[in-house]
Amino acid sequence: MNKRIRKKLEKINNTNRINEILKSLNYTIQKKIFGSGYFLFDFEKNSICWFWLKEFPDWKFGIWLNDNSYDIFGEHTILIDKFKPSASYMSFNNVQDFNNDLQLILIKDKSHLEYFEEIEKQTIYQKEKREYLLNLTKDIYDYIKYFNIKYKNKYLLKLKDYGSCRTPRYEIHIYYYDKYELTVNDEYDIYLDLSKVREKSYDAEKEYNWLGENFIVQFTYIHKELLTELEFIERKERFNWNNEDKKDFKSFIKN
Repeated sequence: MNKRIRKKLEKINNTNRINEILKSLNYTIQKKIFGSGYFLFDFEKNSICWFWLKEFPDWKFGIWLNDNSYDIFGEHTILIDKFKPSASYMSFNNVQDFNNDLQLILIKDKSHLEYFEEIEKQTIYQKEKREYLLNLTKDIYDYIKYFNIKYKNKYLLKLKDYGSCRTPRYEIHIYYYDKYELTVNDEYDIYLDLSKVREKSYDAEKEYNWLGENFIVQFTYIHKELLTELEFIERKERFNWNNEDKKDFKSFIKN
């Protein structure tokens, strides 16, 4: 059989299999997405499905097809590590048991009490972490605003966000042209100011638990970029505080 036709039939058959399983759910499907792999592993076309249920707004669910069976599983989003059957809180190979367990979760049955407590603890942790990082980021961003106004014709300071998967997530970048090249004392003054910003809301325990994860700005290093005078002017206009940087500083904090 032609490979393209075989793949097409494979996709249709797997899609139909998963849709039949989903019809047996006792809950309302709000959204479903089909896939064919997990990270570096490739499976058959549409042999994986992720779906969300109206009755469980903070949960994510999935189905993985096997040769003659399947896994149907789910996890509260705040506790997801690796979203696959073997790493999820609930995982079954039939819809009936899956429905029954969901019902126990919905009525907050005591059999799931330990898991509910873990969700609550993680929710509080994430809330406190977010508030702390928002405050620190705002302090850093306010300093950058002040710096860019004070040295508007010499230097341009930027907070670079590389995303939550990179450590450190943020870096301080400074742009200038050769007429105003930074001296050692200039750099030292910036380091000192940034240290004061950090100390404003410093908490040793929180720094250890949170900033080490993915947020920390490299306070001991500032990335410098030498530009021509024209490039500097263009960069300054492009990154003007009243233009692009006027966005809410909360956009710098992503879950």
